[in-house]
Amino acid sequence: MQDNEILILEELEKNSNITQRDLSEKTGLSLGMVNILLKKFIKKGFFKLERLNSKSFRYILTPERFKEKSKKTIEYMKIYYRRTLLIK
Repeated sequence: MQDNEILILEELEKNSNITQRDLSEKTGLSLGMVNILLKKFIKKGFFKLERLNSKSFRYILTPERFKEKSKKTIEYMKIYYRRTLLIK
């Protein structure tokens, strides 16, 4: 997963009602790039899109994204643990 993708995912997990424009401003990515990444995440099944009204959406975390996030956390912990052992 690329850094841009991680930035978007972290912001979506903090605020599921965030707009694409706000995501663009918070991450420093173009609005077009944010749109492309969001479509990619929805296609992968990480998030579901729920329409709140004619102009607003909510991004809902799916079990697939939770599973992916858990897997990444475990990988990080393993790497951190190995590095800690090497330093000792």
